[in-house]
Amino acid sequence: MPVKSRRSLCQTTTVVRYVEVQPPKFEPLRVLYLTANPEAIETTITHADGRVEEIGVYLRVDLEVRKVKEALRGSRYRDLVTVEHLPAATSMDLLNGLNDVRPHVVHFSGHASSLGLLMENDAGTPEGDDLEFDPLARLLGATDEPPRLLVLNACQSLAGAEPLLRTVPTVVAMADSIEDASAVVFATRFYAAIASAQSVASALEQAKVAMEAASLDDADLPHARARADVDLSTLVLVKPPETE
Repeated sequence: MPVKSRRSLCQTTTVVRYVEVQPPKFEPLRVLYLTANPEAIETTITHADGRVEEIGVYLRVDLEVRKVKEALRGSRYRDLVTVEHLPAATSMDLLNGLNDVRPHVVHFSGHASSLGLLMENDAGTPEGDDLEFDPLARLLGATDEPPRLLVLNACQSLAGAEPLLRTVPTVVAMADSIEDASAVVFATRFYAAIASAQSVASALEQAKVAMEAASLDDADLPHARARADVDLSTLVLVKPPETE
């Protein structure tokens, strides 16, 4: 009788490793934060001897971004908010940011007027490039996933709300010229509230209260405009885990 090999007599066993499937993670709120500061604000000072001096003061947009990030780090749901900052932003930077980041919120800080925004240009000249509100609306709509909220922390930017609402359902902007310090406080407190799962209406109110508490005169300037089907009191952009 042939002798079976030892190998043929042994049973083979299969080791199965069970990998625990992790539940899907909550999608963080993506904020595309654009700053542009190509042109200094000119202040004229007349001295006692009659000498006139022109002083250029640039917006403190870098300070604003730093303060916002600090506020987010101290917020309850800081892990559910990401900020992509694009300094010295051009119009094409905004377009590239829409493609790369797919932001839920687009924020602009810089100079503006009742006609549009002042962006940087590729040449880096102090004049910058004007981006009127109608082209801005088209630009924001040239994507499969338009942002849910547009924040314009810039002077007189509320004038562009009507054309912008054709693309973006909610716009927060300034009704008139806003001082630099006020713009910093507004942005800091607004995003601190958003990252604490407050509604857009409550975040806007908290920002105004903070501006008043700091004895700033511009607390009445931030306003929100929304489409008819948007309720700002229930529009919460950061969704806490259901386990809470």
